[in-house]
Amino acid sequence: MSIGRFAKLTHLSVKTLRHYHDMHVLAPAAVDPDTGYRFYEHSQAHRAHLVRRLREADMSLPEIAELLADTDEGARRSKVAAHADELARRAREMAAAAEALNEALADGVGALGIVRRDLAAKPALEIVGTVGLDAVATFCSNAFEWLDQAAAGLGVTVVGPGTASFGDDVFESEGVVTCWLEVDPSGLAPDASVLDASAADGDVSIGETPSGVYLVATHAGDRREVGVTYSALGRHVDELGVGAARPVLERYVVATG
Repeated sequence: MSIGRFAKLTHLSVKTLRHYHDMHVLAPAAVDPDTGYRFYEHSQAHRAHLVRRLREADMSLPEIAELLADTDEGARRSKVAAHADELARRAREMAAAAEALNEALADGVGALGIVRRDLAAKPALEIVGTVGLDAVATFCSNAFEWLDQAAAGLGVTVVGPGTASFGDDVFESEGVVTCWLEVDPSGLAPDASVLDASAADGDVSIGETPSGVYLVATHAGDRREVGVTYSALGRHVDELGVGAARPVLERYVVATG
């Protein structure tokens, strides 16, 4: 039958059927070599309905092509089950995002008590890297894990929260990110500067947390909503008419994640 008739039979548009052919999801039974017209058989209707249902379940066309190409029924069912689990995970994330939005609308998320604070330098283990904004979370997560390992390997006591510094270039392309973990300096050798590579998986050195005068906002709420607090802090800085003379710092007073 013609593609137009098959479109009516399956309730799929001609444009969609052509796209499914191009994506190797639903090939016609025959194609006229002279005109390029596509022809289908009644037996293909079941596959067409299956593809539509899979698309309604938000499975991508490459994933559908791979699924339908698999002749192992058990493997196909496993792939469908895995996709269903992924949909459930995304549904939970969307529910959490909706809850966070409701909190934001109710001013339940945001900056608390913006204050001026003079920060003193503290002895710390540090790791430096160059990353973009999209990779900051992963870099910091790994860095603090390495810093914890280094502190344990050295036998020094962690006495303060983790701190991260982001250079301006991080927000444009790639820039310097530094992570510190405050430690009790009494456990460090007086002449220590760079730690033995066996102490951790990263390039850990001994340094100090940043010092100087800062405007500080405390973020309360979901980590994903930290942009709300950044906006509040930035607005406060603009209202004061002062310039930001130092990189942005984040101090993690509770465990991240």
